[in-house]
Amino acid sequence: MTTNDKSDEGPNIEDTRNGLLYIQYGQDKEAEYLTAIRQLISKDLSEPYSVYVYRYFLYQWGDLCFMTVDTSGALIGVIVCKLEIHRGGPLRGYIAMLAVKDDQRGKGIATKLVRMAIEAMADKDADEVWITMKSSVCIVDGYRSPSRPKSTTSRL
Repeated sequence: MTTNDKSDEGPNIEDTRNGLLYIQYGQDKEAEYLTAIRQLISKDLSEPYSVYVYRYFLYQWGDLCFMTVDTSGALIGVIVCKLEIHRGGPLRGYIAMLAVKDDQRGKGIATKLVRMAIEAMADKDADEVWITMKSSVCIVDGYRSPSRPKSTTSRL
């Protein structure tokens, strides 16, 4: 894998083994990718989110959202996150949405997206990162800021 840092677009990571590119979301990518993001995520939801839910996350925390695209630029996977102070306490990261195309699952794409998001949140001094899932699937080893106690569980 190689990293191509572009200060105006965020980091891009190329996975040459799989022909995939991991890119940071930016508002300049909305026209090209928002519809594909909505379709990929809503495929597995019981109720679809409105476009305003996506924009709520992507406009405020686009730098914490990452996409995987193939060589043609088609969306393969996406992670949508936020980071804010939780109830006056810790700076909490939250993985709100994570999806990978069915035929691309099992290749480590979701794990890579989660790691990228956690690293981005850690770079912004997140104290903890949370995710809510339908089933108990381990997608990445836990993240906890060194300043947070180890007694708290159920977080990444």
